[in-house]
Amino acid sequence: MYKRIALFISLFILMMLILAACGGDATPAFQAYSTKDNVDIRSTYKDGAVTFNIYAQDGIGGATVELIKGEMPDVLQVRLFVKGLENLELAYDDVAIIASVPTSGGAPVEKIKQGGQETAIDVSSPYWLDIQPLPAKAGGVFVGEPALPPSFLITMPEDFHQSKATKFELKWVDFHR
Repeated sequence: MYKRIALFISLFILMMLILAACGGDATPAFQAYSTKDNVDIRSTYKDGAVTFNIYAQDGIGGATVELIKGEMPDVLQVRLFVKGLENLELAYDDVAIIASVPTSGGAPVEKIKQGGQETAIDVSSPYWLDIQPLPAKAGGVFVGEPALPPSFLITMPEDFHQSKATKFELKWVDFHR
């Protein structure tokens, strides 16, 4: 009887090891840190998409995010909680994308910097950042605030995913600092 129980337990453990090796945890893990102490970075993972929520109290800052486990998700976004976006720089590999969003609410102005040269880009470029301004919203709670402050939702460009980069850096300046 003990041999049967031991055999059952051994088979169960073997099956669990095989399942862990085949399936594993599909959730990617990231390391994120800021250049300033007053910047709060939190991430959410839902339906295969990762969003980094970055709250910068004084409107100026930088952050580095690196994939440390798993695979880069197909959708990677940054929600930057600032009132305005005077300057945003996204850098990965040898690419730097520089963007700003006019306070008048116009379309973002973007350019790519490679090899020391800056070139304007438009929505047809694989380097284009999809930047969506999101107004303040009552009823949410973020870092102790009674309402969700205004923010910008930034979707990583097509080229970022094609490059297979596992690390990126952000720098930003808010108009309203």
